[in-house]
Amino acid sequence: MDLVNESGEEIIITKNGKPVSRLVPYRKNPDTLFGLHKEKVKSNDDLLAPIDEQWVVD
Repeated sequence: MDLVNESGEEIIITKNGKPVSRLVPYRKNPDTLFGLHKEKVKSNDDLLAPIDEQWVVD
């Protein structure tokens, strides 16, 4: 169970060579989606800075 928890990979449990169950790591669902990917997504650009590109609108 510790290996499944650490690696995140599931294990298929068999009986007489036939799959009967899966052992998967328990992951708690987040209470909110706000901040879900904090520290996982990084940008090297200044996303709020104005750009020098003119848009043509018809």
